[in-house]
Amino acid sequence: MHSNLHAFYGPVAPKVVSRPPSVATLVPGLGPGMASDFIRPPSAFPAPGVAMSAPPPTKQKEIVSWNTLSLICSMQVLCSLAIFGLGVGRMIQGAKWAIGVELAYALLVMIAGLSGIYSVRQRSYTAAALAFGLTAFSTIFAIPPFILGLFPAVPWAFSEATPSMWMNQNEPLELDLGLSLIVLIQV
Repeated sequence: MHSNLHAFYGPVAPKVVSRPPSVATLVPGLGPGMASDFIRPPSAFPAPGVAMSAPPPTKQKEIVSWNTLSLICSMQVLCSLAIFGLGVGRMIQGAKWAIGVELAYALLVMIAGLSGIYSVRQRSYTAAALAFGLTAFSTIFAIPPFILGLFPAVPWAFSEATPSMWMNQNEPLELDLGLSLIVLIQV
């Protein structure tokens, strides 16, 4: 074997060629005995196992149920139109206690309903809060029109009550009781 080596290089011993230092020795942490010795290189073959799919994204529950708000506000608008119509009808028919309170109440309910419909169309939480606030006020302010609609029924409930104090001779009882019923439905 020694003779074959001299055949290529001649009788002179081959000279060792020096190369530039390796990158692994220049970069800290990549030299021998460092943490890089314990890092396993990625395998070219995928590991057998169960394929894990990402969990489906959870749909967050809405703060405001827009469908319910739309339904309620639409009913408020219809009730306010009915209350307004019954209030005007009571005034035209000459009801004794038709003083216009029901018209102001109908206007408040109409504003609450329209602001709720606006909030549904714009998906505006601020307008929804306004609609909820106005609805709360309209619940409180429903007491006078409800009681005014029940005034003609007082002589029926109490025999000692004077009928002329609570109603006229041609009082529209259907309109009065209808007003109380619609106000009760709206609340």
